[in-house]
Amino acid sequence: MTADLVVFGSVNQDLGIRVSRFPAAGETLSGRSLSRSPGGKSANQAAAGALSGARTAFVGRVGTDPGGAMAMEALRACGVRTDSVTVSSTTTGTAIITVDDAGENSIVVIPGANGEVTAEDCPEALLHAARWVLLGMEVPAEAVAGVAARARAAGAAVALNLSPVPEAGFPLEDVDLLIVNEGEAERLLRSRGQAESRGQAEAWAGPGAVGTVPDLASALGVPTVVMTRGARGALLAQAGRAAVAIASPTVRAVDTTGCGDAFAGVLVGRLACGDDPVLAAERAASFAAEAATAPGAMGSYPRTVTW
Repeated sequence: MTADLVVFGSVNQDLGIRVSRFPAAGETLSGRSLSRSPGGKSANQAAAGALSGARTAFVGRVGTDPGGAMAMEALRACGVRTDSVTVSSTTTGTAIITVDDAGENSIVVIPGANGEVTAEDCPEALLHAARWVLLGMEVPAEAVAGVAARARAAGAAVALNLSPVPEAGFPLEDVDLLIVNEGEAERLLRSRGQAESRGQAEAWAGPGAVGTVPDLASALGVPTVVMTRGARGALLAQAGRAAVAIASPTVRAVDTTGCGDAFAGVLVGRLACGDDPVLAAERAASFAAEAATAPGAMGSYPRTVTW
């Protein structure tokens, strides 16, 4: 089995709750509905990558429970190869997602089988055949670092969605493309003693940054950084170059759950297909915006795309 894009990380069963607004501390609210669907940041990214046209394989762990079977069926329906998914005796990871009327969400994740993932779960043959490997942080950090090093040694390009940012930091020497949101970029800069004020990450990634202050990619020590900004799109920063602003289409958001994952999966999926970084990011922004117009994560992703 070969794939141009290998996604290594988490898979969950999502429990979605719709509310008019988020409760305050100690407050009880009535929810409008409860749904169960497949998810997990890395599984969502794998689905998006496959739907974008990339030959995609997912590596992770599920339990023997119905949630794991549901997630595997959903991934295969999106065209993702799941031969390298390990079945664990632990329950499948679970995410409890609350969505308000504005489409914003709050999420609590119970790792389950994701907490047992190891670097050895990823077959060597997959890494040698891949053009890109996309890593996520909802599995043990040592497993992610191990696969990054193995992928680099195998000749694959490495993309890392550093979300959430570990308290202990994370080594970036094997990373070719770093995907973070504004808050995560700020935390990384602060951890390196390079963020002096709020908004530093966007200032360093913005037009005109090169030649006046360090560009964001150089500041973080990776060749390319993509900083997502929600409805405002993203900034593509490459070391030594002025950043490129990537616009997001204007849509009426119903549910933003999984939109960041949609962006990351399509971005790296299209890079694996040969797109240049700007085109890949533009296509990723368009796909993610469309995903926001429907409820859920993986289930909201467009099934038909024309590039």
